Amino acid sequence: MNTVYPSGGGAADNDLLFEDLMFAGVQPWKTSELYFFVEPSTGVGGVAPPTHYLELNNRLIDEKCVAFGMHRSQVQNDGASVNASVKWWAEQSGQVADVPLAELFVGFF
Repeated sequence: MNTVYPSGGGAADNDLLFEDLMFAGVQPWKTSELYFFVEPSTGVGGVAPPTHYLELNNRLIDEKCVAFGMHRSQVQNDGASVNASVKWWAEQSGQVADVPLAELFVGFF
């Protein structure tokens, strides 16, 4: 979080840390909001409940499945298992958000 949150001297607003970005015209910036993906059953570390959700549809679920499948070093099982897991996770998150399919987040402001 320190990279984007300025309270501890974040990297995003440090014009000396990445001088090549300054030369390319990228200006220092401060983040006003930060969102973390959370599990449907526990929140962040079992402490913080979700504060926001994104309702998903079947097209987005299919895209997520394809994206997960691209991480071959991290996904060791077959595509059907990955697809089932992604769909199950979205359904569980949807129950929390009271929609059919969702992705949950906790926001920090």
